[in-house]
Amino acid sequence: MGEQAVLDGAARTATVAATTALACRRIGAPAFRRWVLETPGGEQLLARSVGDKLRAATELRVRLAGRGAAAQVAVVLLDLAEHHGSGTMPGPITVAVGIGQRELGAMIGAAPATVARVLTVLRDERLLATGRVRVPSDIVVA
Repeated sequence: MGEQAVLDGAARTATVAATTALACRRIGAPAFRRWVLETPGGEQLLARSVGDKLRAATELRVRLAGRGAAAQVAVVLLDLAEHHGSGTMPGPITVAVGIGQRELGAMIGAAPATVARVLTVLRDERLLATGRVRVPSDIVVA
């Protein structure tokens, strides 16, 4: 997380919030750059990581192109269910990824109010149930 910011010196483009307990370590830009240069295959791993993110972003943009906000929200929700969901169809799929209306709007290029209207329709039609995700208090940053 944050490798693009290390490469170009710009601000990070994403924030990560854990929904389960974890241990992690923050690595500053100079130490990360050293790791990339000194680790065999480090540059290749970094290039693959950035390339994978670029490919995923491009594929999402292509899938969203020309669709209205409701269809765009549906595409992103289906992606979240596919990659982070638990449960099986035709039953409910639970997605324990904390994503707010602001983040969802940023993903599709829509205002949070537009996303809120779409989510309201989906809830009213009983196609979606939403709730708040509690970030655990036992997250450890080493």
